[in-house]
Amino acid sequence: MPELVNCPACARQLSSEAAFCPNCGQPVGQGSTARELPPPLASGARIPTVRRFVPSAIIVALAIGVVIWSPDLSWLTGLLGGREQVAVDEEFTIRAGGWDARKFVLERIVNVTVSVRCSGGGLHVDVIAEADFEAFQRTQKSLYGGEFHNYPDFSMERTSEGTKKGRLTAGTYFVVLRNPRPPTPQTPPSIVHLRVGARR
Repeated sequence: MPELVNCPACARQLSSEAAFCPNCGQPVGQGSTARELPPPLASGARIPTVRRFVPSAIIVALAIGVVIWSPDLSWLTGLLGGREQVAVDEEFTIRAGGWDARKFVLERIVNVTVSVRCSGGGLHVDVIAEADFEAFQRTQKSLYGGEFHNYPDFSMERTSEGTKKGRLTAGTYFVVLRNPRPPTPQTPPSIVHLRVGARR
């Protein structure tokens, strides 16, 4: 008949036929072949785990892979928004009936902002690629005018103050400003402030 005995580890009473102490897991009795269980954790102790490190390891691995796969991270700068580079920032005058232009160069696809402010009436503003600038010049010399290709996103008609934004590829461009007022001796020139900014 089983008797009550004390556990040699925790002194808790248990049956003499028990192979393990139900309180602490200590093997008891003769000939027990069960493997020894680890001691119980103290109250409030944390169980170590590697699962919490897995997301961080995946992020680090992806970042390293991106750098190796694409050393040119200009696309990432564009994604996050880069600092605006000023291509043109000038103040000048345009006589009535005349025109002027400012050249700027882009080395990659960027978002471009063209801002114009002028006194003495509105101006016609266009952005033209270098390949089309010669055609524009011919229209200004001809009595019959002519056609030239511009970028509609940047066109402004008779504006005294305006801003236009658009996207342009790498290349050379001109901002063309025309003063449509009839030229007379009494008509003063328009004072123009032009600013062109580019942001990846």
